[in-house]
Amino acid sequence: MEAKRSFKQRAVLERTATKGALWLKHILDVEQHSNEELARSLTDSPLKPFWVSQAQAILFYSFSKTSVLVGRAKGQGFLVTRLPTSHPTLIRFSAPLFLDISFTSVGLSLGRASTYSFVACMGKQLQEQLLACGSRPLRGLDAAVLCGTSLQERSDFLSMNCVGGLADTVGVSTVKGAGFDISFASGRLSVDAAKNASVYGDGVKPSQILDGTVGSPAEMQPLYTELSLIVHQAQTDRPSSAPSRTSASLERYSTGQDPDQVLVLQDSSLWGNDAAAARRTAGAPLQRHSI
Repeated sequence: MEAKRSFKQRAVLERTATKGALWLKHILDVEQHSNEELARSLTDSPLKPFWVSQAQAILFYSFSKTSVLVGRAKGQGFLVTRLPTSHPTLIRFSAPLFLDISFTSVGLSLGRASTYSFVACMGKQLQEQLLACGSRPLRGLDAAVLCGTSLQERSDFLSMNCVGGLADTVGVSTVKGAGFDISFASGRLSVDAAKNASVYGDGVKPSQILDGTVGSPAEMQPLYTELSLIVHQAQTDRPSSAPSRTSASLERYSTGQDPDQVLVLQDSSLWGNDAAAARRTAGAPLQRHSI
């Protein structure tokens, strides 16, 4: 199901892809990886390639909150799902389902902050509720003390505040701003029906966007490429694809020395004394192995 899109529709999709990449880089900037290749820098950042590799769906969102005792937050996001393919090395993602975020809070709060988040959904709990009900309630405690930029690892606003919780999600957020906040928040994460209709046309259902009935837009390809690089990075870095470390691995990895001169290879043979002696003779320390 692929209709010819107008210039305005293509522009919306291009901006969406750009925003997704920028939100990823917002997180990487905090970890000072902004000048490295995205997929490689993710290996050392809180955004673990394993998350993307195993995710059923990926959610990007951002929102800004302003509060003086009473707070108001407004934001937007989009959800893409991993589509089945004939081979694991073939990576496909769905067209983006556009979402809207809004909530209010009451409590001891003063300040303004902007949040950029990347959430990997390991199950289908979130997308199933969005497809069935069109929204997901948000309700819970919103607490933060912020001055500048901070990184929230393995937790995100939706996981913490969705009614009933989202145990099948992992996320990373960057929060920028200044303020103090201890408040009770209530709102919704909703399908943005108007925006989806403007991009895909009237009559297109959210389920058709996420199940691949609506073709993956070419305008989203730059973001799909970044996500595919992360998946391939996770496959490259699997322990089964590299020599395993013995009990002395910590010393070997941290100092470059090999106290027992032994690594166990995939074929169960030992990488040992001869190779180690040759390296010592050359005066070169063991190189670190990435797993």
